[in-house]
Amino acid sequence: MHIEPFTESAPWERGFAEVFAREIAPLLPKLERERLAILGRRTRRLRIVGAVALAGFGLTAALPIDWDLRLVLAAFVAFGGLAAAILVASLGQDDFAARVKAELMPHLAGFLGLRYDPAADERPDFAPLRELDLLPPYDRASWADGVAGRHRDVEIRACELGLSERRRDTDSDGKSRTRHETVFQGVVATLSTPRPAPGAIVIAQDNGRVLNAVGGLLRSLRGRLARVEIDHPGFEAAFEAYAQDPAAARAWLNGPFLDALVAVAEGAEPDGRRRGLGGAFVGNRFHLAVAGLRLVSVGPVGESLAAIEPHLHRSLAEMSFPLRLVDRFYGDSEPGAGTRRQESTSIRSA
Repeated sequence: MHIEPFTESAPWERGFAEVFAREIAPLLPKLERERLAILGRRTRRLRIVGAVALAGFGLTAALPIDWDLRLVLAAFVAFGGLAAAILVASLGQDDFAARVKAELMPHLAGFLGLRYDPAADERPDFAPLRELDLLPPYDRASWADGVAGRHRDVEIRACELGLSERRRDTDSDGKSRTRHETVFQGVVATLSTPRPAPGAIVIAQDNGRVLNAVGGLLRSLRGRLARVEIDHPGFEAAFEAYAQDPAAARAWLNGPFLDALVAVAEGAEPDGRRRGLGGAFVGNRFHLAVAGLRLVSVGPVGESLAAIEPHLHRSLAEMSFPLRLVDRFYGDSEPGAGTRRQESTSIRSA
């Protein structure tokens, strides 16, 4: 197995090539052998499924029945064979992905100064996000692939979060069925602040005049939050702000912080995609929800680990997302580059 050296391509990757060569590359041959063994077992099972399906077709053709019934049985055999093939093809994918994550992600997180938390036991508290309508109503929640640590004296916790809500559908015959529909899939995070915010401050993405008015009314009724006018064109174009004390919130939400949120909302972090983002200051925590973000990326079991570099780039970019947000709070021109200018912070410390 030939493994190419890792090519650093972003400020937050500086120095990772050495970590890759020393800590990650030696792990890949063993993982590749495990991957090939899984593929071998899958191929043998698919052959068995194919043989059973062919035998079913042969038996159907030999039955002394009329053609209409034969066609029905043949369709049943084809459907069963397809379902079995899909099931067999998926076997081992989740287990192998978990194995790759367990082996490699602690090294990526450690490089960034974080801890990888596969079960998200140190997950952030996302209840304030729901209470302030920054997460949708849900019945089920699942979490995984968390990171935790400190960066520039800011405590960081983040994890992938999935939320689903129970829905009831009724067909044309009046029969109803219950299903769970995903209402949020992304990342939630909390960042500590040096001192408590002056009351709750909510930052929600701009959803147009009508939806903004509805959201503002709900927040006013639930938490007595008032709209905050912010003198920042980029922020006003992307977000709506609400607070218990608008004047104090306006002073709290200063330039570098607003610039950081706008950069994220416009897709500047890190791959050009526009992100669904909302956040809230509650006490001495900034709570954040980013729809569509994944902290960890690994390839499918059918892809050789010799081609893992793009997934490492993506994982480093997403894992470092909270760190780069903190760096932007500090006004760094190259977030994630390792600059530690503690003297100028926009997360209010005075």
